[in-house]
Amino acid sequence: LLYTYTHTHKKMEITTSLTSLRSYQKRIIQEVEGKNSLIILPTGAGKTLIAVEVIGKILNNTIVGQHLRAIFFVPTCLLVEQQAIALRERLDSFCIVEHMGGKKMQLNFDVLVTTPKARLDFIGDVSLKFY
Repeated sequence: LLYTYTHTHKKMEITTSLTSLRSYQKRIIQEVEGKNSLIILPTGAGKTLIAVEVIGKILNNTIVGQHLRAIFFVPTCLLVEQQAIALRERLDSFCIVEHMGGKKMQLNFDVLVTTPKARLDFIGDVSLKFY
């Protein structure tokens, strides 16, 4: 599912709380539930909040005894750090791990924030299972 949203206003207010999601963010969250999705939105439109909400729903709705994990891909190491901070602020009961390559990846996590290039570091690790 590819969801693209265009906004005609030049300035957009950034939402700071999951309880104040905009209507289009709520709609996107409902539409992507249970689907592989790519969401394209302009800067400041709340992509991080959408991702945090979706990841939180998945991790909070796991079956007892099942340990689901999420991978949050970003294009740069700077964004790895920024998105990990945003996830920790909103999903503080989960283990959020940053991996930018160059060192051994921590294997105990609920959410891994990484770059596609750094993913190559752990692609052959058979102990990691993602659903």
